[in-house]
Amino acid sequence: MDAQLASEPHASRPGYHHAMRAPAVLVVASLAACGGPEERAPVVEAVTCVAPTVERRPFRHRMSGRLGSGRHGANDVVVAVDRPYELRAKFSYGKVLKDLEDEDVVLVVGEGDCGPWQTADARRSNDDGWVTFERPALMSPAVRPFHLIVPGDGARLSGRVYAVAPGTSAVLFDIDGTLTTGDGELIEDLLGDGAPHMRPGASAVAQRW
Repeated sequence: MDAQLASEPHASRPGYHHAMRAPAVLVVASLAACGGPEERAPVVEAVTCVAPTVERRPFRHRMSGRLGSGRHGANDVVVAVDRPYELRAKFSYGKVLKDLEDEDVVLVVGEGDCGPWQTADARRSNDDGWVTFERPALMSPAVRPFHLIVPGDGARLSGRVYAVAPGTSAVLFDIDGTLTTGDGELIEDLLGDGAPHMRPGASAVAQRW
């Protein structure tokens, strides 16, 4: 795992969203917020929010709208406060994963899960379907949600940026074959064959942190 907490300028990769998933996930746990190692029971609140939107406009290239169903992936980001970071995402379509090339992608960031939302930047995907946004540092610990939206068809990816203070405790979980029942669950997930099969108690163990 390429975790770079509190000492490196760019982000680690705690997890992929949608079609892609990293082999491990990093969960940041603030001992101060949790009340100490013996008090880590999670507090989960159900919140329904309206996702941000951007103005639709035609694709730059006519064929871009004929590639099939979307199979996109984006990274969450964990970064030390006072350090700039990058948001990266991969956009592809269809069973052959045809890359979305030379098309606009808009970044919308929020102060919380329900906003307020701000259109922060727009970039163009490269020949491999990747788009990269360079972002300024967050100056205090925070969790910032983001959405990456393709104006051509409204496709979106969502994730979070976790800005953490130096010395923040973290827990590293392996996923496939540890939390899930086997390494083959990753392949099934990438092929879109449904949610992975979890080991008994795996969710409870992860959520405790």
